[in-house]
Amino acid sequence: MVDFEFQPLQEIVGVDSDTMYIVLEDFRELGLISQLNPMRAGTQIRLQSKAHTFFLRGGFAVEDALNEANIKRILYDLESLQKQLKPDQLDAFNKIASIASSIATVLTTFSDKN
Repeated sequence: MVDFEFQPLQEIVGVDSDTMYIVLEDFRELGLISQLNPMRAGTQIRLQSKAHTFFLRGGFAVEDALNEANIKRILYDLESLQKQLKPDQLDAFNKIASIASSIATVLTTFSDKN
């Protein structure tokens, strides 16, 4: 078990208590922490070994970079496929490419915020 003070942690990361609790709940759901008890004066969590492994592998920054690289690869594959299609197949391809482009835009927007 690790004790930490909730208020100083909030100040360090710059969020309100509700947001801090939601983030810690997400960490619990991801299996990074357990036994979250933010209502106690000295908040306690149990850090799981998965959190240590996640940290050593680069955490969310590496996860975002891998997602971005995968999206770029998919877009590249779509461009290559487009060059191989016959003119009558291009309409279906353009719909798929449009969807993939929208997904890439959303993912890029989220990764830019981190």
